[in-house]
Amino acid sequence: MPTCYIEFKTIEAKERALAARWVFVNGKQLSICWSDFPVTTIARITNLSSETTATTVHSVCMSYGNVESLQIRKDGSMDVHYSINELPNMPKILEMLNEIAINGSHWMAQPAPRLPQGLAKTPEGQNWLGKQLSNYIGNIKKHLELMRIYSEDMEELHNAVMHIKECPKLVSNESFSTT
Repeated sequence: MPTCYIEFKTIEAKERALAARWVFVNGKQLSICWSDFPVTTIARITNLSSETTATTVHSVCMSYGNVESLQIRKDGSMDVHYSINELPNMPKILEMLNEIAINGSHWMAQPAPRLPQGLAKTPEGQNWLGKQLSNYIGNIKKHLELMRIYSEDMEELHNAVMHIKECPKLVSNESFSTT
């Protein structure tokens, strides 16, 4: 499920959004929930043009912080691994990367749901890992619940079709004659 981190201008605005619990965007109902900004130095960049090379991504990302490595993912997105020293700068780095448009594609950068080794042993890192696991478990539960509902709906439809097939005609053609 896509995630969006929003910084509100005031505490009151944040509290109003959280109290609403839902927002409609392009006809889709999205939930609103509070979350700490992730503790990670890995930026996941999506919406890259097929013409944009890893060298270009690396060069652009280096202009905002110290990049240790770049990983190309199967879906065409890229994970940019910044130095652990960039952790305090990650919100600003992500903000700047979200303003990039190259080869006709506007980049979308967000914290990758991965934790660098150095952070895994810190209390913040372990707390973040726990939250990520809870989020994944919650998403799996939502999907399982949807599958259960779809399964019940399919079973009801199947039963209705079978009932129609097995039922004799209740009304004969003769009852509609006009003579």
